[in-house]
Amino acid sequence: MTNTPEAKTGMTRSVMVVGAATLSSRVTGLMRDVVLAWIIGTSVQADAFFAAFRLPNFLRRIFAEGSLSTAFVPVFTELNVTRGPKEAFRLGSNVLSILVPLLVAVSGAGVLLAPQIVAVMTPGWLGDQEKFSLTVTLARWMFPYILLISVAAMAMGMLNAQGHFAAPAFAPVLLNVAMICSGIIAGLTMDKPVLGIAWGVLLGGIAQIAIQALPLWRRGFRPKICLDLKDPHLKKVGRLLVPSLFGSTVYQVNMLVITILASLLPSGSLSYLFYADRLMEFPLGVFAVSVGTVALPAMSAHAARKDMKNLQATLSFAFRQVSLIMVPATVGLIVLREQLMEVVFQRGQFDPQATRLSAQALLCYSVGLWFVAQLRVIGPFFYALQDTKTPMVAATSSLVINVLLAMVLMDPLSHAGLALALSGSAAFQLAILLARIKSKLGMIPWRDLFKNFEKILVASCVMGAICFFGPGLLGWKDGIPFLLKATGLLALVLSGASIYVAILGLLKVDDLRVFLDSVRRLDRAKRKGVAEEERNSTPTKKGWEI
Repeated sequence: MTNTPEAKTGMTRSVMVVGAATLSSRVTGLMRDVVLAWIIGTSVQADAFFAAFRLPNFLRRIFAEGSLSTAFVPVFTELNVTRGPKEAFRLGSNVLSILVPLLVAVSGAGVLLAPQIVAVMTPGWLGDQEKFSLTVTLARWMFPYILLISVAAMAMGMLNAQGHFAAPAFAPVLLNVAMICSGIIAGLTMDKPVLGIAWGVLLGGIAQIAIQALPLWRRGFRPKICLDLKDPHLKKVGRLLVPSLFGSTVYQVNMLVITILASLLPSGSLSYLFYADRLMEFPLGVFAVSVGTVALPAMSAHAARKDMKNLQATLSFAFRQVSLIMVPATVGLIVLREQLMEVVFQRGQFDPQATRLSAQALLCYSVGLWFVAQLRVIGPFFYALQDTKTPMVAATSSLVINVLLAMVLMDPLSHAGLALALSGSAAFQLAILLARIKSKLGMIPWRDLFKNFEKILVASCVMGAICFFGPGLLGWKDGIPFLLKATGLLALVLSGASIYVAILGLLKVDDLRVFLDSVRRLDRAKRKGVAEEERNSTPTKKGWEI
């Protein structure tokens, strides 16, 4: 499909379908984090849970959402475009036949070796027997989650390549609901409610597989043992997997470094970083991840057809759409960091000191929000071209920068220095990937990538000024009722967003018109009852491809 306004609107509309499902996931995720803050706050149980949950998450993002998806989806999409769904699904069964036994072994090893793994991840807790033992227990309970979420990620990749985004994007809601319900029940009935929350993680993993099974079945997928090691497409996935695995591992090692260093800081540091990360992940997950999810199969389809012109157009458009949302989100999080922390988390075991210290981490995380968001677009560009080596080199370089910055900044800035180091390494990684675009396209499309950026920046600064002075004008101070604070913050956010949109309209930012036009078309499509047809469209139809 050519790079027409209708095609751009179609892609944006699909991003919004994913974004709507992801928004429900992020809202329930925020509710989950509120429950966690209420029940365990920044206590010993909280630090232990967040460290233990990072263990399966570490492997999940390496095997499932990281290297496996980026190696599998381009090859699956190529097969789906050139040979049809039957051959593509055969590859899916082949990969699952290898993946499941492998991850059963990994999960078993994680359960058996949990004490040694926890000792490596949190060396600062070796002198605190209660904290260390609790972390080991939680790690053992949650390690099998890696198997469940990896199977769910495979289902997500196959559905996305078929043009179905809603069910995979909605699946994390079930994890959040399971953790919320288990957390409330455990908080009311158990001395150590964190154990009940760990059980909820496993229930949520099972539910994420279940919700994607039906749409996969309807599209013709019949899982079976199909171990064909001579399959050339399986070999291609393997060739892409090795450097991608290394690249994903490097990024997760970044997070592991943060965990290790946070264990050497005062108690609660890891929890402050977790809650700050949850607020930063809200805009990142709702929009940037949605753009990356839609862009990867779209760019993979262009790459399969050797259509470099529209591949570049899709990259540039996705990059600009991320800037349209992430620049004002960055400004808003920086300016309203303490108010957001107070309204969202400050209750129960989460006290004003936890609010202040978590807000410091949020400030430093927010500095890197735009860079992290754009990595979700630039990375899929290389993966679509089946180039996993370039992201690997960039990720390795960013790891070195992260470690150096963290060691320098953690002394003067404590936990906030670790967050700032992660932001700095993300900026460095993005710079490397942008520079490498030239080797693929023959040039770096700076004008297309940063079109309207200065207008977005101006509008965001005006919005930021309003948000900065707003709390004072609203009489924000300690002691006023929570409902008044929450209402005032919501009014301030909505007012800032409205002014931002109005300024972009006055400055005639065309990407905004595409975004708003997609909202109107999506609304009309829903009223006409054709939303399901659009969700089920294939990558070659006018649903989301440019």
